[in-house]
Amino acid sequence: MVIETGTIINQKRNPQGGLTVLVMNNIKYPAIECDFIPIYQSGSKRILPLLIEVERIK
Repeated sequence: MVIETGTIINQKRNPQGGLTVLVMNNIKYPAIECDFIPIYQSGSKRILPLLIEVERIK
């Protein structure tokens, strides 16, 4: 899974096949205005649409 925000790219590899939920914890973003692009990539294929849930923790 890849999340692109401006020039910042966060990525998590999925070692197991067949999972329906992936979790990325402790992702920090600076206060910037940009596009938020979540992508699930399998090999060279990008799979969309992708539903994500974001929780802000202070």
